Amino acid sequence: MLQNYIKIAFRNLLRRRFYALVTLLGLTVGITFLLLIGNYILGELAVNKTLRNSSQQYLVRSHWKEATMGMDITTLAPIGPTLKQLYPNLVANYYRFYGVTAIISNGQKHFRESIQVSDSTLLPMFGFPMAYGDPKTALLEPNSIVITAALAQKFFGKTDALRQQLTVQTPASGKQVFTVTGVLQELAKNSVTDLVAMPNQVFIRCAMSVISHPKPVCVRGRINTFQPTWNYNPA
Repeated sequence: MLQNYIKIAFRNLLRRRFYALVTLLGLTVGITFLLLIGNYILGELAVNKTLRNSSQQYLVRSHWKEATMGMDITTLAPIGPTLKQLYPNLVANYYRFYGVTAIISNGQKHFRESIQVSDSTLLPMFGFPMAYGDPKTALLEPNSIVITAALAQKFFGKTDALRQQLTVQTPASGKQVFTVTGVLQELAKNSVTDLVAMPNQVFIRCAMSVISHPKPVCVRGRINTFQPTWNYNPA
């Protein structure tokens, strides 16, 4: 019976070739757009889902009177610690970073990389998976640096690069030697590390005095009152 139905359908397609071609083409285009739209929606829903307690992570932003005063994803850096000090029951922690491009060297290997000069709260706050190192202490020491496994492979030919040294050169600070204290696993593409044009693969701790101008600020707290902010509930 099924074979008869298939034969009848095939004969009708041959008899009405143009109609069949238009129908199949329309069906193909419709299914293709459905899959593309579905993939886009899933990608948007998955933004920052790999972060720790992502439903309570927010980005603090300011509405500048003039566009030249700061980027649209930034706010004044003191807001983070001020919110934590004024509302200790609401704000558990904050994270601020300043994105710069630097020359990173290992011997004769020199690469231009986008880095986050930031607070030491990055790893315990966002919960990025680490291949090597302790997330609780990786960015506590001065001149400590955390890189991704891909970058460790590029600089050292291996992913286990703990205690290795890298020279970081920026226009503001010149050359400084940093010790690798953590190696991150591959980071999600749709995450906070893609806030700037070049995805960040290098994270270094800096003195608080350096973070004084408008910067991206994240806050983790117990309720999502401050919007938009990165806010985390440590249940």
